[in-house]
This record gives sequence, structure tokens and C-alpha cells, in this order.
Amino acid sequence: MRARSLHLITTGCQTLGETLPIIQKAEQAGVDYLHIREKQRTAREIEEWIKLLSDVFPRERIIVNDRVDLAIAYHCGGVQLGQHSMRVSLASRILSSDQLLGCSVHNEQECLSVQTDLQPTSDQHSSSSGNVFFPRRIPTFVLAGHVYVTECKPGVEARGLPFVTRMRKLLASNISLIGIGGITPQRVKEVIEAGADGIAVMSGIMRSTQPQNRIKEYREQLDESAGYFIR
Repeated sequence: MRARSLHLITTGCQTLGETLPIIQKAEQAGVDYLHIREKQRTAREIEEWIKLLSDVFPRERIIVNDRVDLAIAYHCGGVQLGQHSMRVSLASRILSSDQLLGCSVHNEQECLSVQTDLQPTSDQHSSSSGNVFFPRRIPTFVLAGHVYVTECKPGVEARGLPFVTRMRKLLASNISLIGIGGITPQRVKEVIEAGADGIAVMSGIMRSTQPQNRIKEYREQLDESAGYFIR
């Protein structure tokens, strides 16, 4: 996971035709990872998104939301799991070692559970019983939020900067913490100071009238905050 990474997430309500022009220059403008988050689309539709978006953005840095099967089949950069997705323990068995494993967390319990879910289960017996141990693997990163009030979650109270700090203290040091939710360029530094390693943005870029310029604003703030961290 790149330091001070900028994650761009598709909105789930824009067409592929609307999305492609934004993504064409996203890497050049400063996006590190692209998340395909299209919950309402069929597997075949998401296949098309992966194929066409990977023509304009490096496939090894495309993260597929929820669909572990498609991330594996198309050799994408990784997968992002929600609280109703495949369990971390199962996903970690089938993803290749070079694919990123991300999880969404919204509270302390979820933050701890994505790290403890990898304890040996009843089907993991010793080799003498004929079964094989699968390697335990912690998530590469977590998306923690939402930090500020956001249009994506109307009426839901923001968790605030103290939430970011608490999540950072609960996470293993080698798991990247990515803040999400209502983060504007002006708020980037305070999110990083609170303990985040990077940020994720959806509508702040995807719905901007000048998305490339907006990406550059986020990138500049992230680069300027490179010296800030809490451990």
C-alpha cells in the first residue's frame, strides 16, 4: 500500500460512460487506487467495468468492492470487503499474495473483528488429519468512516476525527488506515494528523465539475502532510 494514498471510489449511480472520462486522467492527476463500487450491477456488468477501466487505469491498482470472484478472475489489484461480504478469513485464503485485502470498519468492534477473524477455525486441523493449514493474513488496509457528514449517508451522524485516532490505535501497525466520508482537500491534513495513512473520496471527485483539478488538490494536500503521523 502506497504511503499517503488517495483512493477514488465510483459512485454506484453514474454510468460507465460518465465514469470513464474521469478515470482516463485520474492516475496522472494523482490517484493511487481506483475502487469499483457498483453494488447494484450484475457480475457481467462489473466485468465490463473492469475491462474498460483497466484500459485507462492500471489493473494492478483497481480494487473491486465485494466481488472477490471477479477480482481474482481478472487479476485486479485487490478487493474491498464490507460487513456483509465474504469473511476476511475466507477471502484471505483465495486471494493471491500480491492482491490487496481491504475491509470497511465503522466502530471499535468491527475494527477488532477484521483482525481476529483470522484465528484458526474448526476446519483447520493439523496435517496429520489430512487437512492443510491455510496461511493467516491480516487485511492490507481498512476504510474507516464516515469521518465527516456526507451526502452519501444522509441523516447519519459523522464519527469525527477522534474516531480516526481510536481506530489507528486499535489497528496493527502494518494495516493502513484510510479515512473516508466528507473529506474535502481542506480537511486532508487534519485527517492525516488524526492517524490516517490516506484518504478515500467518492462524490468529492466523481461529481466535481473539474475532477482532474480536484484530484490534484487532494494529492497536493496529501503530499504536504507526509510528515504527520500518529502511532
